[in-house]
Parts: sequence; structure tokens; C-alpha cells
Amino acid sequence: MLTDKKQGFINARLSGKGLADSYREAFDVENMNDHSIRVEAWRLEHNDPDVTRALKEGQKELAERAKWTRDEAIDRLTDVLDMSTAAIQDGDLSRSTTATFFSAFDRLQVVTGVGRQTSELDVALDDMVKQLWS
Repeated sequence: MLTDKKQGFINARLSGKGLADSYREAFDVENMNDHSIRVEAWRLEHNDPDVTRALKEGQKELAERAKWTRDEAIDRLTDVLDMSTAAIQDGDLSRSTTATFFSAFDRLQVVTGVGRQTSELDVALDDMVKQLWS
């Protein structure tokens, strides 16, 4: 059974706080030393099945939210990449447009975890940027 104090501990852990800080936030630790707080926090997280289960469920939910955020980032970066690619193909080789293209391209590679693969467009754009900026 989750008491208010245990739920407070879980909420603090899911917000990113450490074990001891979460325990301090949720429980009365006035008469406890730091070592005792760390031990009790560890025991609570690992030995109380209700707390362990609630933490796993909360972490799963946070992971799903982060995944949505990642998917949203991919969608937006793809839109920026598409717009800057169209502008470049229409002859806009300004620093702003080319920088936007390369920035979106590089960030998209990082967000997706895919290594950058050089395409003909990449090579052509690299050449154009070098000429433009030299």
C-alpha cells in the first residue's frame, strides 16, 4: 500500500531527485544521520514492492512522454530540413539558409541516432557553401 509519504518519495524520485534527497523530502529525518537516510531510502526503493512497482510504472510513463517529445522533435526538424532544402534548390544559397539546412540535418542525425550519410546533395551543398563563404 502506498502511503502519502511513500508517494511523496516516488514523486521526488520521478522528478529527478536522488535517493537520499527524495527520502528527506518525504519523511521525517530529523533524528537520522546521512548514512541512515541513504540506507533507508535504498531499502524503500528496492525492497518495498509497491514503491518499486510505482517507480517502474512512473519511469515507463516518463519514457513514453520523452519518446513523444523525440518524435515531435523529429517532425519539426524534418519540416525545417524540407523548407531549407527547397530554398536551396530554388537557388537561395545565403548563409542563413545553408546554416539552417546543415544545423537541421545534423540535429536530425543526433535525435534519430542515425550516423550522417553523405549524399550527392550533401557534397553539392558543401561545395556551394565553401565557394559562397570563401
